[in-house]
Amino acid sequence: MHQLLGRPYEDAGLIESIEKQFLTKRGYVVRLPKANTPVILLASSGLDSTVVWELLLREHGYVVYPLFLNRQQGRAEKEIGHVKYFSRYFQKRYPTRAKPIHVFTAPLPPPEVGMLTATGKPHQYYHPYELLTHIEEITAQHTSPNFSEFTWTYPLYGLSYAKYLENTKHIRIRTIFHGVAPGDGTVLSQQSFTSLRTMQLSACATTHDYSWQICALPFEKEIGHWIPKSELISLGEKYNIPLEKTWSCYKNYHYQCGDRCIACASRRHEFHVAAVQDKTVYRSNLLRPFSILKSRLCKFLKE
Repeated sequence: MHQLLGRPYEDAGLIESIEKQFLTKRGYVVRLPKANTPVILLASSGLDSTVVWELLLREHGYVVYPLFLNRQQGRAEKEIGHVKYFSRYFQKRYPTRAKPIHVFTAPLPPPEVGMLTATGKPHQYYHPYELLTHIEEITAQHTSPNFSEFTWTYPLYGLSYAKYLENTKHIRIRTIFHGVAPGDGTVLSQQSFTSLRTMQLSACATTHDYSWQICALPFEKEIGHWIPKSELISLGEKYNIPLEKTWSCYKNYHYQCGDRCIACASRRHEFHVAAVQDKTVYRSNLLRPFSILKSRLCKFLKE
């Protein structure tokens, strides 16, 4: 718990209260299943969940049913392509325990709200008072304030998938993993440890079934895991995962932008921290020679 103290979105008292409820209801807070247990992984196309995918199969020996949530954003087709690549990759590597990816449509926020972000023209939709409130953010990002806070509901899709598997294949799953890392919770409140605990309590209380576990494998104090992104990258290199095939970028370019979104900036920084070669092809790297040539040409013409 001491590692959580002082973090911006953590509430130690709330975490303790929730965990007492679990101890009372079932005698434990989080308990890793035994090997060969079927589990669900909320798989994105990103680096973190891809490495977690490997860890669940290699180190824990689970039967992994991956679930991808298609948010129907502009980059969704890119993400689906990359996550399907890794589904095939892991099925080939672990043929008996790596199950095919399943895709759920999860348009959160709803399209009617998402259009504010998609258009990049908030002045056409927002009330003037809201525009004034968010003017600095809008100016800095050239877009409207996003609605990523809705993503805290995504683990509940994992419950739906678990019930689907139970009803149609008689496969009982009560543990849902995802790839939230410790650093994520310092930027996004819905990925704080406090939020992760409330998700688990909500799942149990809503279904009246206290056997559910929703667990971020890199970020779970009950099993002693505090694995930052840079360490996940090191693990990916150790296990020869083609990390360059993961997709983190928020843009919808042919290649990941490399310098125009926070996801790419974070990705490149963490590769540097891990001292691991980043083999990802970035759009910014491909365009840099042209930018240099243009700059030199402009300088020459001015002279």
